[in-house]
Amino acid sequence: MKLPARALVPAVLLVVASCSLSPAARPTSSPTQSPSQPPPSTGYPTASLPTATPEQTRPANPPDPPMGNLSSGDGPIEGWQGSYCWQGTCADMAELPDKTDLPELEASPGGEMVFALSDQATFVAWTISYGDGEGDLTLLEEGGQPFDPDARPTQSPAEIRGMSFDGPPAGDWALLIGVRFPGGDLSYAWHVVVE
Repeated sequence: MKLPARALVPAVLLVVASCSLSPAARPTSSPTQSPSQPPPSTGYPTASLPTATPEQTRPANPPDPPMGNLSSGDGPIEGWQGSYCWQGTCADMAELPDKTDLPELEASPGGEMVFALSDQATFVAWTISYGDGEGDLTLLEEGGQPFDPDARPTQSPAEIRGMSFDGPPAGDWALLIGVRFPGGDLSYAWHVVVE
């Protein structure tokens, strides 16, 4: 089933749109003072207080999450970016598109596949699943060091730059890879034809 394009727009766009109000349009909770009243005393000379410029008060655009690259002997192919939480920004995709709309990759049954993130980004755990795109997914592999983001870690988990794994059996599959790191997760998908 193919969703309308608007269903795949990340929810984060709504947050960005609400932040675009001009400063004059935003409500204020500070009381107004008449011009004849002196400003309240802070105990510090007024000249020593820093003044924020408009550029300093606007949040910077968060960087885009890295892309997931998968190869099976040929050059790497960028995956379809699914739901993610990356550097304080999260986006949920409504559902996986039809597998024929995913980036395609050919592989041999059980052949080695290699995954890495762009920009040399690292992760600490991963899961790899596949399915026919119509029903449940089958777990192919998982690894790394699991962690609880709410627990206070005793030591930092090992950072992983990429991994290799044996691909799925012969068939026409949607292959999904999810990676986790302290503070977030990323997911990607490909259409993998194994013959």
